[in-house]
Amino acid sequence: MKYCPNCGSKFLYKERLKSWNRQYNEIHCSSCSAEYKKNNRIATGLSVFISCFISLIILNEINLEIEVYVIKLALVAVIAFISCFIILYLLNLFIKYERVK
Repeated sequence: MKYCPNCGSKFLYKERLKSWNRQYNEIHCSSCSAEYKKNNRIATGLSVFISCFISLIILNEINLEIEVYVIKLALVAVIAFISCFIILYLLNLFIKYERVK
């Protein structure tokens, strides 16, 4: 949901990303002061799972002959981090919010 269904104003992308955090799971409209809460928590877990899965597949396909285990872990972490943000961006376009106030 990119726009407030109540007044039609656009939500900031920063606020939509903050709503993925459990502490800030509500999103507020700056125009009409309506509050919306995300009604789908499965998407967050799904994005983390998919990003880890993608990073492991990429790491296995690359077949790097790196001897240092720490470098391999760092590479997996970077790939997972980047793919998680890409997946969160794509999922954020389709997540629905329900009105709280």
